[in-house]
Amino acid sequence: MAHSTPTRRTLAALTATCTTAGLMLSACGTSSPEASTSDYKVGVLLQLSGAGSVYADSAQAGTKAALQDVNSSKKAGVRFTSVVADAGADAQSATTACSRLIQQDKVKALVVFVPGPQLLACNTLAKRQNIPILSLSSGAGNICATNLTGFGLVPNQQTLPVLDDLIAQGKKKWYFFGADYSTPKTTISIAKPYLASKGGTTVGESYEPMGTTDYSQDITKIVNAHPDVAFLNVIGNDDVALEKQWAADPRTKGITRVDILLGEGPAKALGSAASGIWSSNVYFSSIPGSDNDTFKSQIQAAGLKDSPDINTYVSYLQVEALASAVKSAGADGPKVISALGKTDITGPLGSQFQIRSGFSYQPVYLAQAQADGSFAIQKKSDPVDPKLACSSAS
Repeated sequence: MAHSTPTRRTLAALTATCTTAGLMLSACGTSSPEASTSDYKVGVLLQLSGAGSVYADSAQAGTKAALQDVNSSKKAGVRFTSVVADAGADAQSATTACSRLIQQDKVKALVVFVPGPQLLACNTLAKRQNIPILSLSSGAGNICATNLTGFGLVPNQQTLPVLDDLIAQGKKKWYFFGADYSTPKTTISIAKPYLASKGGTTVGESYEPMGTTDYSQDITKIVNAHPDVAFLNVIGNDDVALEKQWAADPRTKGITRVDILLGEGPAKALGSAASGIWSSNVYFSSIPGSDNDTFKSQIQAAGLKDSPDINTYVSYLQVEALASAVKSAGADGPKVISALGKTDITGPLGSQFQIRSGFSYQPVYLAQAQADGSFAIQKKSDPVDPKLACSSAS
């Protein structure tokens, strides 16, 4: 998932938002009726309302498929059940949802797909009770806690491989544009000196608040700087608006776009406006091989009509890693937390997925978006150790 600071929005009643068609894991905020006291209950927290709701279907499909796989193959040694809660649009609503999951629903672990501020709010409650949190968002490598495991890439892992490839193509003048919050700023602060070390030049840098709808002045500023590459780092609906406006402006022709947060869902929404955009991530549905074919079949069986994306993939990995930890450590919270820190499993693509210093370690794929929203894989890069901005034992 992209990592964002949510805009201020009034949260609708939580139960009213729990209507994602076909993919709900259980009734929002309540346990599956067939659950028993011997089951291992997993809380699933994500934005069913708010800016991240665009990712909800794909993420829930990954979680649902993994739960089915874990239970049918008895990978955890105990049956997993789940309960879903809406994180809403801000930290307060996430706190309310997490409080209900922990105190009322008595979940033993949390699979979380929310931006950094909501993750921090939720973990304030979870850490006190030794509830393990498996988070898709890793912030900028600056959200660390003993009970927290990050499954998404941190900025250096996602950014440096695409810099290497495009610089090697002779594209050395870069303009960096992002949403005005910590993760894009950290990403760009890592990219700029790395670019300089490779002989490249930063020709501009600017930011806009989350929720911006008109990017015309920003596009003008970028075009006037004459970059070889525009590095665009906004998320969700904002990203769709930016990329549509970029593609519609004839002045942008000839400038290579890099959007490391772009996945299949937004790319499909963009259609031809996405054509040529470079992205960088651990999963694209177009990755060839029988392992990915099997994974896509699992996701289709879980009810997702569109192709799986990075959010589907990581959500699946979260549950599979939790099952491995519970299998080896039992249901005790501190023991599960310790086991998660040593995660080393085979992922759905057939490659090893590991956790190092509380964060993911896995291969990264470089890809270019096509006019139909698919991605053409250009390169597979070796895993890169996560560069953290905090102690993983904090």
